[in-house]
Amino acid sequence: MSEETESVRLEITSQEIGSVLSRQRKRVGLSQADIAKAMGYVNINFISMLEAGKSKIPVNRIDDLVDAYQMNPEFILVVLYSQYPEYLATIIRMAKRIPKIFKEVIANSDIEIEAIYLKALESVAVKKS
Repeated sequence: MSEETESVRLEITSQEIGSVLSRQRKRVGLSQADIAKAMGYVNINFISMLEAGKSKIPVNRIDDLVDAYQMNPEFILVVLYSQYPEYLATIIRMAKRIPKIFKEVIANSDIEIEAIYLKALESVAVKKS
């Protein structure tokens, strides 16, 4: 008897993202006009197109969209992965380098700037259990 392996589906279409947005908006009791207003749009056309899967979320508005729809911040990664994979790959590469960058800057900074960077470093450092 052969064992079949089930592959994980990692792709999500614009239509699926739109469906998630529509369901979330209804779940939290908002209208498309509410979302448009929260994002600074004059009318609902763009929101309607997003929810229909006919438009991509502009990369510089993903965080605004997540806030307007009251989504978990992790949804940003879903959108980046599906619509802007090159951005996500860059963010991941940069995130891995942040601790090293901060350490190098701190080594060459005066005490006041060092304190600012140390605080920033503490906020991004992964706590070991």
